[in-house]
Amino acid sequence: MKNLILLLFLCTSFIVNAQQILPGKTSIGFKSKHFIFRDANNKDVDQKIFFELAKNPVYTVLVQYLNDSTLISSLDTVSVYKKLNTKFNFSDFKDINNNIIRVQGNRTLVVNFWNTACKPCIEEIDSLNLLVQENPDVTFIAITSDSISKVKPVITRKNFLYTIIPESSQVVESYNIEAFPTHFFINKHGIIKKIVVGKYDSEFISYLKDLQKD
Repeated sequence: MKNLILLLFLCTSFIVNAQQILPGKTSIGFKSKHFIFRDANNKDVDQKIFFELAKNPVYTVLVQYLNDSTLISSLDTVSVYKKLNTKFNFSDFKDINNNIIRVQGNRTLVVNFWNTACKPCIEEIDSLNLLVQENPDVTFIAITSDSISKVKPVITRKNFLYTIIPESSQVVESYNIEAFPTHFFINKHGIIKKIVVGKYDSEFISYLKDLQKD
């Protein structure tokens, strides 16, 4: 979103064949600026289509100069979404009680990336607990970089039915998790089929049903 705002600013800031007069200075001419807009497949698209596509949170906006007079604006998939349809590479974890948790096997897996300082993460726990209760054939784990000493007081105050995996910065970093909460929906073959950045919503139920069809 920040990149999109910057792009809008750049597009409205360039004045075609304009001149600016500064007090006590000679006029300063601006070169004509030519804009090229490209989609995530590097194909040229109309400006209106580009800005409509850029509203989708799966994209980030890249801005670069081709030369002094040409600005290229292109779309790229946000790093975390590039993990869609790839294998979830972690199978063994240590939970908050130091037990080994293995998530391989013919079971659907839901991963919640969270942290204790994230208010939306805490707010969604009750809804996530309902998912656990209503889907006994699904494995639910909650991964955080936070230490055990940070996590325990939180889950003591608010029961969290996911299997809690603390001190897992390696996993968080390897999947380019920058926003919390982020949810992965992984089918029984270990393939990440859906990624949701943000709080629980009612669509989670349909995502689970779709996974169980795979």
